[in-house]
Amino acid sequence: MDHFTLEALPARYGDCLLLHYGSDEKPGLILIDGGPGKVWEKSLQPRLKELAEARGAGFRINLMMVSHIDDDHVVGLVAFTGAWKAEKQAGRPWPFPVREVWHNSFERVSNAKDVNAVTASVTASAGADSIDEVDLEAAGIEDSEERRDALKVLQSVAKGKALRDDLEALAVPTNTGFDGKLVRPGKGPSVPYKLGPELTLHVAAPLSKQLDDLQKEFAKELKPEAALAAYTDGSVPNLSSIAALASFKGKTILLTGDARGDFLREGLRQEGLLDSAGKLHVDIFKLPHHGSDRNIDRDFFRDVTADHYVASADGTFVNPDRPTLEMLIGSRPKEARYVIHLTYEVTAIDAQRRKEWQTEREGELKKRAKKPTAPLRDEWDEARHGLGALFEAKAEEGYEFTVNAPPEAGRWPKIDLLDPISV
Repeated sequence: MDHFTLEALPARYGDCLLLHYGSDEKPGLILIDGGPGKVWEKSLQPRLKELAEARGAGFRINLMMVSHIDDDHVVGLVAFTGAWKAEKQAGRPWPFPVREVWHNSFERVSNAKDVNAVTASVTASAGADSIDEVDLEAAGIEDSEERRDALKVLQSVAKGKALRDDLEALAVPTNTGFDGKLVRPGKGPSVPYKLGPELTLHVAAPLSKQLDDLQKEFAKELKPEAALAAYTDGSVPNLSSIAALASFKGKTILLTGDARGDFLREGLRQEGLLDSAGKLHVDIFKLPHHGSDRNIDRDFFRDVTADHYVASADGTFVNPDRPTLEMLIGSRPKEARYVIHLTYEVTAIDAQRRKEWQTEREGELKKRAKKPTAPLRDEWDEARHGLGALFEAKAEEGYEFTVNAPPEAGRWPKIDLLDPISV
């Protein structure tokens, strides 16, 4: 039996995906991202143990794909490689070996000359021993949104570097065959990239021009404070976000990381993955940036359609955003039958979204006290802001999509496009 299955593990506010392909005799596995803190211990490691025990000797991860270095994607992978290093140092075998890694670390993406110098300067000025210990709520930081954003980016840069260092220590091949050692469209050892006899990964992002522009910026000898300002652009990690179309036995999955919709569309167009009308239909579409409405628009949903949509989020940062799902639903006819998969139960997601909404509104009220024209969101209203209310209203209007959200702890979306996997 042939398998092509996507699992979206419970990853809190991040991504942690397992892509199964191949047959019972020759199963293949791709790990895409590892989520933020605690995801390794609570979700990823237990699931890998189940798979390793069921598949026996020879179990391995054929490809570990790091979409980008934001903490909600990379921290769980740092925990993975850290545990691997500890086992290796103790002389014990590692049960989840990795054959190949795709990881566009910031040093490679930017050609930044001395990331460590910037990080050391910032941590010293904040009185911390490491970038992870910088208190983002400290006085002086909270008053400067730009500085705060830059520090968040630097923390992600540090995590990405830690992962790269671990992979080098473990001698895991990284970005093999890609021109410039960067995973990007049209630069791999084959286009599309072949993983096994029938699985292909057609890379659509990051865009080469954006990477070139970023490298020109960081080719300068920037002093630490100037570099910190340059890192303020929150899109810096996202510019390097790997997006790819996975294909197997005629089935397709669009993996998006946190790529922006306009950049992703352009990448799909450049790679010839859109038809003559600029359209693409896939079996599974992993929504970028956990369903944030900042990364996608209605036109994208009209152009790229799917039978299954996956949003990996628990309500933190109000993700998935209701406007995103409104755009998705509004872009499809009422009679269209597709499934929206969520990684947590709807009421739990809405409870967290409501909490985040109120916290953000309190912050906006403080800003408005200083600047009366500052934007201010409305009070939370379940009918207008809740996801559950949206799904109920659309069902009453006659829409035929369905929602798959885990009804109980220990469940998560597992989408089988061919025969179901056995474990």
